[in-house]
Amino acid sequence: MLAPRLVTPPATRPVSLEEAKVQCRIDVSEAIENAIIEGYIDAATQQLEKILDLALVTQTWEQDFATLCRQLRLPKAPVSGTPTVKYYNAQNVEQTFAPANYRVLTDLEGTYLSIPPEVDVPETFARPDAVTVQFTAGAPADEIPASLKTAILLHVAFLYQFRESSLDASVTPTGAYESLVWPFKRTEV
Repeated sequence: MLAPRLVTPPATRPVSLEEAKVQCRIDVSEAIENAIIEGYIDAATQQLEKILDLALVTQTWEQDFATLCRQLRLPKAPVSGTPTVKYYNAQNVEQTFAPANYRVLTDLEGTYLSIPPEVDVPETFARPDAVTVQFTAGAPADEIPASLKTAILLHVAFLYQFRESSLDASVTPTGAYESLVWPFKRTEV
């Protein structure tokens, strides 16, 4: 399995510039300061998405697989809608695998596509990207849980307050951050 590719990034951030400025207790509207805070929002969001292995705000991803097998695990959650599955057949010609041939399921490890035993799985050409699944992950910004938004805001305020300091002593904002994030961590099976 190759690394996932972001096809369409989120159109909005999970928290607004105004929310972050309130959290940081600043009242300036300089373009440079706003750009710095927006960078902190992006950094805090990326770290949270990486820690939780999820997509916060709606975005489109592609994941390649070497073969079309009965289970295709998707690297981001939550998945919405029906993913599209394209594959290169034995003659190396791109084909579309019909959505009726698979289901989207979620277990403790995340979301995956499941092809039931009664469906014939076509042979694929020998290449690392023989199968490509394109899917939408995330949710609208207004549906993101308040605890995750709060975790981002805590992280933004931490980055803003200590932007010129050495981070040797602490690399996370507070114990509250971990408490807010913990319920969303995936269970190891």
